[in-house]
Amino acid sequence: MPAHVTVLFPFIPRTAIDEAVREAVQAIAARTGPFDYTLAEIRWFGAEVVYLAPDPDRVFLELTAAVWGAFPDHPPYEGAHDDPIPHVTIGHTGSGDLGLAVEAIAPSPPIEATADRMDLIELVGDRWRTAESFALGVSP
Repeated sequence: MPAHVTVLFPFIPRTAIDEAVREAVQAIAARTGPFDYTLAEIRWFGAEVVYLAPDPDRVFLELTAAVWGAFPDHPPYEGAHDDPIPHVTIGHTGSGDLGLAVEAIAPSPPIEATADRMDLIELVGDRWRTAESFALGVSP
């Protein structure tokens, strides 16, 4: 899977996504213009997951709240966490030595990025792929 900040997972099954769902997601994306963020701080979820925290995280949190609000039957992470934390996973148990992942990224300069779309990513076989993109700041 490409590096990403999750807005909402799990989402509606791909086969159930119709034009009304697409329009609702694009309307949310349209209300949020593209924005810049930085990935610099390495953090952990317990000892199992190491990640980079986006700064600022506010817009990611707002997007999650908006999409969840539009689709309340699909809470983030199936409701497992009271307050989802925006993040870019760089390693998790089972994916190799997490210490090596931290060592590899720690000396790197901050990653400067611009979010300009929300992607709907789906699992096809054993690979993730972008199924659709919703441009930020673009009206439907």
